Amino acid sequence: MRIGVMSDTHGGLESWVEIINGVFFDVDLILHAGDIFYHGIRNPQPEGYDTLNLALSINNLKKPLVICKGNCDSEVDQVGVDIPIQSPYALCHFNGLNILLHHGHLLSDEEAVRLALHWNYGISISGHTHIAQLEQKENIVFLNPGSHSLPKGDGIPTVAIIETKGGKAMIDIIDYQQAKSLNHLVME
Repeated sequence: MRIGVMSDTHGGLESWVEIINGVFFDVDLILHAGDIFYHGIRNPQPEGYDTLNLALSINNLKKPLVICKGNCDSEVDQVGVDIPIQSPYALCHFNGLNILLHHGHLLSDEEAVRLALHWNYGISISGHTHIAQLEQKENIVFLNPGSHSLPKGDGIPTVAIIETKGGKAMIDIIDYQQAKSLNHLVME
């Protein structure tokens, strides 16, 4: 199973379409850690900002999609998309993986560890910072796919791929424009 992971789209239709037709072309499922449409007061509008057509693209997506509500997502955003926006987090179980999906503005890493240990989750996925992160702490993998439309830090637009094979999960942070892995981790 291949899972595409993204966050912080902020209305960027152009990068969304490139990813769906590119690195996420063969994924079985997409997890989105929030901030779908609005860019917020501190962020510029991303290139290809088009919230209406982004909503239509999401609604026409032929792959399963789980979306978690971010700090820039509002209740009115749910009017535009047919998929329920989960809040404050989504608990996901796929192909032997237990995943805690949240935006990152409400749960600290310590709280995510506590919930993950309590509910036996091995992966905590968040967004919010627009900076890609992939590390393991206390037997829990922390994954932030960064942002594909408004990247911060090194400025590389990123997403992530989780692939399960033979009882292992391989996780990669992907520079989606170059279609190359920037960081790799194997969970056993």
